[in-house]
Order: sequence, then structure tokens, then C-alpha cells
Amino acid sequence: MVKIMYAAKKLKASSLVEVTVAMVIFVALLSCSLVAYLKLTTSGLTAKKLEYDLVVADYALKTKAGKHFLDEEVERGEIKLVRRVREYESRRYLLLLEIYLVDTAGDTLSRYKEVLYEAS
Repeated sequence: MVKIMYAAKKLKASSLVEVTVAMVIFVALLSCSLVAYLKLTTSGLTAKKLEYDLVVADYALKTKAGKHFLDEEVERGEIKLVRRVREYESRRYLLLLEIYLVDTAGDTLSRYKEVLYEAS
């Protein structure tokens, strides 16, 4: 009988507070892992957006380097680059360069705007 009482005293049960703390820690770890998983699975969209932004930035650099300040639309496969140049707020030497990357559905994938000084 003494051995049974001694064994019963050795066993400790978890209190409600300890169980709650363990659940909070588990839920926190689960939510962090879910956020990391979602970032990994949606990174493809980010890479595609970065690719579109680079195409538009490259086109803008070529436009400024060649001083091609006329409206133009260029088709590149399934996408279309649209360049619009106009006076900026009725200023004589300022131009607003706008470049849009548009898909076949007409949705804008990327956009670039810059005010340029053209003294000629």
C-alpha cells in the first residue's frame, strides 16, 4: 500500500495553465510555418512581377538613351509595351514619359512614369 501511495505522489498532472501555454506555443509555431509556406508558394508571382518591371525599366532606359520621345506600341509575344510622351503640366521643357506593360486581356502588368527635361 505504501508503494502505491508513493507512486501516486510521484506522478504529476499538468495544470490547465500549462496546457494552455503549450497550446499557445504550438499555435504560434503553426502560424509562423504557415506564413513561411505561403511566402514560398506565392514567390512565383513576385518573380514574374519583377521580370515585368525589369522589361519596362530596360525599355525606359533605351527610350531615354536614344531620345525616342514619340508615342509607340510594341508587341512582344503575349505582352505589349505602350509608350506615351506628353508635356508635363504645360511646362515648355518638361516631358512626362509613361510606359505600360499590358497583356492580351488589357490588364496592366507594370507601369513606369518619369518626368524628363528636354531642352531641344
